[in-house]
Amino acid sequence: MNLYDENQLVERVAVDFGLTDRQFEVLVQAAGGYNRKEIANNLGIAYSTVSEHLKQIYKKLSVKNRSAAVAAAFNYGLVNPGPTKIAMGAGAV
Repeated sequence: MNLYDENQLVERVAVDFGLTDRQFEVLVQAAGGYNRKEIANNLGIAYSTVSEHLKQIYKKLSVKNRSAAVAAAFNYGLVNPGPTKIAMGAGAV
């Protein structure tokens, strides 16, 4: 499977869970170790919007918190393990 096929699969899985493109972007950022303020800055959206997206992500993934959402994202193949903010030495979240 090439990268293009993998990206299509991830998009399909995200759609299967009912995630919008923006919710998926927020989830990827959260999985990368970014906090809400950093996600807002990275995506050019308000902090409160990030919080609302996270609430909707929790509901759609049937989880209760951010840690569980990130774990589910890895388990369902929505995100792949790779470099994170913390692993790259950018400091604690």
